[in-house]
Amino acid sequence: MNPILNDILTTLGGVGVILSGLFVYFGKLQLEKYKKSLEKSNLKLKTLLDQGVHVTKSRFDQVPADKTKDEVKLDRLTKFAKANNEFVTLLNQYTPFYSSEVDESLKVINKVCRHEAIDYELLNPHDKDYWEKQRENQDKLLAEIDNCGQLIKKRIDSLSVVGTAP
Repeated sequence: MNPILNDILTTLGGVGVILSGLFVYFGKLQLEKYKKSLEKSNLKLKTLLDQGVHVTKSRFDQVPADKTKDEVKLDRLTKFAKANNEFVTLLNQYTPFYSSEVDESLKVINKVCRHEAIDYELLNPHDKDYWEKQRENQDKLLAEIDNCGQLIKKRIDSLSVVGTAP
């Protein structure tokens, strides 16, 4: 080995410096991979949440001529149940990767959506209480979606590479 290189490595701590550099490099790669995974999960959940909001919006569509109001209601509730089941499946599948705050927020979103579906199924749309509950559910849902997004951003921002010096 070159005597000058040997002196430099000895002065800097030699192999320890090289290993530390490699650990930091590979740690950063793992962190980026984890961030991309979280962003992908966030996109999937946002898509599912958008589908849930679509259920609320679609309630105001015209009734097709070949269906009764009850058939349209049943179709909409069936679509909601399918989307909700997919949401719950994804929520359970990815729970280990969320902070407890994000997990709780997603559960609140699910609860509000279920309440909206129950109100749609059971309440009379010609009753004033129906529209007040619909507005309340909508406000809760939109507020919790915003809260969940902020919690996810906070979680991603808090991630750092383990073993790096400040």
